[in-house]
Amino acid sequence: MLREIKIHIPNSVGSISVCSTSITEYAKLIGFRRRDLHKISQVSEEVLKQIIKCFYLEGQVDELIVHLEHISEGIRIKINDHGIPMDADKIQTCDENDKLGFGMVRKMLHKYMDVVSFEAKGFAGNETTFEKHLKSKKHSIEIDEHSIIPEELHQETHADISVRLLEKEESNSISKLAYIAYHYSYPYELIYIPNKIQKKIESKHMFSAVGILGGEEKIISHTALVLSDSSSKTAEIGIAFTDPMYRGYGCMQKLWTYLIEDVAAKMNLFGVFAMAVCSHPYSQKACHKMNLLDTALLVSRAPVLGFESIEVEEKQRESLMIAFRVLEQPEELTFYLPKQHKKMILAISKQLGLSISIGKHPLFSFNSNHTYSNIEISSDEVFKVSNMVVNHIGRDIKQVFEDNVQKLKTARYESIYLFLDLADYHTEKYTSYFESKGFFFAGIMHKENRMNLVLQYLNNQDYHFGSLQMASDFGEDLVKYVEAEYLKNRI
Repeated sequence: MLREIKIHIPNSVGSISVCSTSITEYAKLIGFRRRDLHKISQVSEEVLKQIIKCFYLEGQVDELIVHLEHISEGIRIKINDHGIPMDADKIQTCDENDKLGFGMVRKMLHKYMDVVSFEAKGFAGNETTFEKHLKSKKHSIEIDEHSIIPEELHQETHADISVRLLEKEESNSISKLAYIAYHYSYPYELIYIPNKIQKKIESKHMFSAVGILGGEEKIISHTALVLSDSSSKTAEIGIAFTDPMYRGYGCMQKLWTYLIEDVAAKMNLFGVFAMAVCSHPYSQKACHKMNLLDTALLVSRAPVLGFESIEVEEKQRESLMIAFRVLEQPEELTFYLPKQHKKMILAISKQLGLSISIGKHPLFSFNSNHTYSNIEISSDEVFKVSNMVVNHIGRDIKQVFEDNVQKLKTARYESIYLFLDLADYHTEKYTSYFESKGFFFAGIMHKENRMNLVLQYLNNQDYHFGSLQMASDFGEDLVKYVEAEYLKNRI
């Protein structure tokens, strides 16, 4: 057990940061993980700020004593002040709108801490005590997943939250919010560079929406629609994070509804998709709640992710389920389907509500009449994955394809995803060839303004599907199908 520590600080707001740093380091030594460390630090800062604001007369000079105690359950923080005697009963019953401002602090303490007490101790002054336990069950499904899809979509919306599009001049506030939520661990580096966010917004490649708290004009939550280019007819919804102090207010529910049903609809997009993790079902449920449905399982798509309060028995790279929602139903589509995947592709199309007709490829030789092939390759160095988009198949397809795959394997990309246009009759003819080179079925996905059959390749990995958790019967069926294709490919 660590020895108790006492920290003496002046009753000035400027001294709080020194104290909160000490609290964070003490809690880290006890064994708290990053998410809880952030909560403990932020709650402590807010409590100290409100004690100084509410219980001291203007110009009064005093000091606060902060006791840090390592208890068997975790950490106990006790703050003693000699300010105006507190009315403990009133504090325990006040709401977040009380004039003193202590109602919000009380709400935060009861939300994030396991034991909370306020007491006026006569000559000893006021005492505020709170404890955080290492294995608290209060928030057993709160997730730390860099908000690929936030659990907050399950929460009821707080009445005082309003939403709007972010102004380009506010881009620095989003970088700050990402830092508050995840420090520098959020996987998309761009979000920490305000001028790049501003350029994305100006070029209409990103439409950021923010949640605003009450009349304070304080940005507490963010998510965005991201387009690969200005002509794209499909947007990814993501880059989602909320100030930890306001998680559970239902910000994401409002933001997603606004972006999908208002912003995306006015842009006349074909659809919106999201990437939901598969180590737990919560993010998938959030997608389903917004009518985004399972269409493709991208195996080993992201590094191992850490989840607060969720025990994952088998640590392996994270698989992501592509969840898609059609917004503007096109006229009937013609797909050229490889016979081995015809049934599954039609099943995915049916749940999306797509009207499909099956085309028949021209009756000429297996090889293309065109000379040159075109394959566009893009890579993600953070996630160590690569995309191969087949734009055109020519007579040199096998050589071009195999040369590019070998380069990606040598560069040690963990997973390679191959996109084949379902409206191209070559897809029907060449899918078996691509599968003979180690690629296997993933599903269908809208990319480059077309519906694609997605195949995937795992670079020197032995992947175990048993740990994947699905939130729908269709998702279960899709995972079983992908696993069977993966195993068939390995034999």
